[in-house]
Amino acid sequence: MKGETQSVHLQKMMQQHKRYPEYELALPLFSIKKKNLKKIAEGDVLLLGLDFLDLLLLKEREVCAKLTVESVADSVKLRITSLVEESENTTNSKKYENILSTFATLQIRKLEVGHRVEVPTSEINEIALFSHQGKCFKGLLVTVDDEIAIEITEVLNEKR
Repeated sequence: MKGETQSVHLQKMMQQHKRYPEYELALPLFSIKKKNLKKIAEGDVLLLGLDFLDLLLLKEREVCAKLTVESVADSVKLRITSLVEESENTTNSKKYENILSTFATLQIRKLEVGHRVEVPTSEINEIALFSHQGKCFKGLLVTVDDEIAIEITEVLNEKR
């Protein structure tokens, strides 16, 4: 019995220990009018204006690398296409709000051009959206007329 307890405790300790640096997988920032941001409800669809899926790796909300999708099956294979030295300084205007949309947190062994990362398909479908005003949404990645879009499934932190 004591051996089982020790092994379970050791397993929990090792799961808490992170072996590689963590990055957030995200879509490029997009803007939405502030008045439309207040009106977003469940079932709404946000068109992103993207024909193909470009992804970013973020560390502490700063862009580190750009990725492209290589193949989709049971898992999605991503390839790092370029490293970003300086992040773009995007400021919000009076009318528009920048939205950050993230998929999942990934542990990546090395951050270099050409490195491939494998992500389960289930993790790349669900998206969390954040605005600078503090509004949060959950959504699903969908396609509408061969254009990538996000369907809102849940509205969080709703302020009225």
